[in-house]
Amino acid sequence: MSFTQLGLRAELIEAVVSKGYAQPTPIQSQAIPAILEGRDLMGGSQTGTGKTAAFTLPMLQLLAAPRSGAQGGGKRTRPRALVLTPTRELAAQVGEKFLERFQGHQHAPRMSFRVGQCYYKSKQYAKASQSFDRFGKVFPDDALTSDALFWSGEAFRLAANNLEAFNRYNRCRTEHPASEAAKYARGRLALPEMLQQFEAAANSLDQDQ
Repeated sequence: MSFTQLGLRAELIEAVVSKGYAQPTPIQSQAIPAILEGRDLMGGSQTGTGKTAAFTLPMLQLLAAPRSGAQGGGKRTRPRALVLTPTRELAAQVGEKFLERFQGHQHAPRMSFRVGQCYYKSKQYAKASQSFDRFGKVFPDDALTSDALFWSGEAFRLAANNLEAFNRYNRCRTEHPASEAAKYARGRLALPEMLQQFEAAANSLDQDQ
C-alpha cells in the first residue's frame, strides 16, 4: 500500500515523499483512513513506527477543509484539534516531528515557538535555547522572532550562561527595538549579572583599540 491509497491530499503526500517515506507503516495505513472518515480511534505501536504522522497527517487534512458555518471577518474560533501528551518533553517531540515533515505549513512558526516553550517550562534550558535560536534562523521575518530572542536569553540566563543570555537580550533590543519583547530585554540587561557582561564587552573593546 502507498500513501496515495490512504485518501490524503496531494500536497500532504508530496511532503511525506519528499522526506523519503515511500510507504506507510502498519499503524499509518490503518489509522489514517479511519480518522479521515471521522471515526473514533485508539491505536498503539512501538516507538519509531510513525504514530505521530498517523494522526497529524489526517488532522492537517481535516483542518484544511472548509467548515460550514465557520466564523468570518477575522473572528477567533474555537480550537479544532488538541494533542494531549503526558509530559511537556513529549509534547515538544511531537512538535519537532511535525516540523520535520511540514516546515512550510502555515502554522509551522507557531508550532516551532511552542516547542521552545515546552522545553523551557520543563526546565530543559539547553534544549529551549536551541529551539528558540532555531526559530530565529528558520523564521527570521515572523512576528514571534523578537519573542524567540528574548526567551532564548531567558533560557541561557537560567542555565547560568550569562554571556549568551546577554547576547540574546542585546540582539532583541537592537534588532527589534519597537517590539514588546525588547522592553523586557532592556529590563533584563539592567540586572547585575548582565551589567557585568556589558562591562566585560566594553573592556574588551578598549583593549582591542
